[in-house]
Amino acid sequence: MKLKCYVNGELASDFDGAGILDDEAHQNHRVGRHGHIALQLHRRDELRAQFKDILIK
Repeated sequence: MKLKCYVNGELASDFDGAGILDDEAHQNHRVGRHGHIALQLHRRDELRAQFKDILIK
């Protein structure tokens, strides 16, 4: 299973989970096939975050 994350159209993360996320234990729990995502900004950060046009496919 490959996971890629793009921020503002730029590739930020490219993870190949072959041999990790496709083992029997992960397959039994449908890892990467269903669940939740989280968008986070830490409480004490002096930043502001806005999220728009989030696409998961």
